[in-house]
Amino acid sequence: MPISITDGTTTIDLPSDLQWSDEFEWSSVEQEKEYSLTGALLVQQGIKQKGRPITLKSGGGAWVLRSVVKALQAYYNTPDQVFTLTLWDETFVVQFERPDGLKAEEVLRQADPGPTHFYTIELKLFEVAE
Repeated sequence: MPISITDGTTTIDLPSDLQWSDEFEWSSVEQEKEYSLTGALLVQQGIKQKGRPITLKSGGGAWVLRSVVKALQAYYNTPDQVFTLTLWDETFVVQFERPDGLKAEEVLRQADPGPTHFYTIELKLFEVAE
């Protein structure tokens, strides 16, 4: 199933085998607990509207071309930009986490990497309201 990210004008296709490393680490329920002056436990709960983190990692196996890394870097370097992420069968409206929202590592070090040079990536995004 495909993974892509778009700014509405340009779409960047990503490897379908990227790992969503924090998929099940987030809860939409927020909870606060405190004690009253009488010693009673007060619990407040609510539902978060957005903010879910979405971290996509190569995991050593999903390689992307240098040209894809450069396109992602252009997205990352655009402040306040909102993107549409298609992740398998779901769609999310996201922004890049700052700092460290984009990391790329060369698979094999070359003195003069060309457009077909491969990288592993890590994207840190979070879901925002549309």
